[in-house]
Amino acid sequence: MTTPKPISTFCPRLAATILLSGLLSFPASSSAAQGDCSQPVSNGAVPVATDCLFILNVAVGLQTCSPECICAPSGTLPAKATDALLCLSASVGTPVTLDCPCGPVSSLGDDFNDNVRDDLRWGEASSTGNGNLSETSQRLEYTCSLGASTDAAYWEWIGTVVPLDRDWNVQIDLTNQTVPSAVNQVNSFGFGVYNPADWGDEVYAEMYASSLQGPPARNGFYAEMYTDGAYSGEADSSAIETTTGAVRVFFDAASKVIETQYDTDPSDGYQWSPYGTFGIAGSGGANGNADWGLAPSNVLQVYVYGYSVSMEINAGKMWGDNFLVTGGVPFP
Repeated sequence: MTTPKPISTFCPRLAATILLSGLLSFPASSSAAQGDCSQPVSNGAVPVATDCLFILNVAVGLQTCSPECICAPSGTLPAKATDALLCLSASVGTPVTLDCPCGPVSSLGDDFNDNVRDDLRWGEASSTGNGNLSETSQRLEYTCSLGASTDAAYWEWIGTVVPLDRDWNVQIDLTNQTVPSAVNQVNSFGFGVYNPADWGDEVYAEMYASSLQGPPARNGFYAEMYTDGAYSGEADSSAIETTTGAVRVFFDAASKVIETQYDTDPSDGYQWSPYGTFGIAGSGGANGNADWGLAPSNVLQVYVYGYSVSMEINAGKMWGDNFLVTGGVPFP
């Protein structure tokens, strides 16, 4: 094995002991949240009166709704006074249909150019050990002040989620200028897609630098699939002499297969090389298959991460940039 230790060994979706210890935390899932249909203000299970008043103000031009579609439960834009009445009916328990016209978001991402974390697109930020992610120098850098047995940091993407009833892809540019020099030193940067109904279901893709079996260090691209927290398969590009690259995950809705891809030089445009396929409906993957039990109406969520083992990672050595989700839908 020349690949890094699986990110899943520290990821909170797979490591219940870390979650319970309080090192990492996630917001509890619910049937609705702020930003859902008819909920521009509240985050409960159903709209409340303040949501409906906000929608009314939008209808008469006193407020602006973002995204615009969540203030139009009648199914058409722009928002009207009748949308506020629909919201009010739902808030008091009257059976009504809230059908906001929130279609797919074609592409949404973060180029990190403003050096300010966008809390409308990034949610939970967590770490274990001494790992840290920060938006600086117009990129998302991973650093580790003092190498421990396992250090990591991740940001949860809330700009969009990715559906199962249509194709989508997620990608990020990567740079890794570290040089692991001791046995078992390893680090990586990448992202994962996971099932929010079962944190143990995920596929992640990354660029790594490794001396797991001893120096010299080698770089490459790795991916792994987990189901209910158990290993379901892996893929490795093998050693590639590059310190820059990009990784992408492509989902084929017809086959329910996730394909992982890499590019060694995104500066001249992307030329994607497949290096792994994973079937999440029980078949179709060359590197792993498992049935995650998902319906077409379900969605997956995305997170980005940096990871290291027994290494100090100085600033300006490892980062991601130009993160992009294509084919996503509004965060539920």
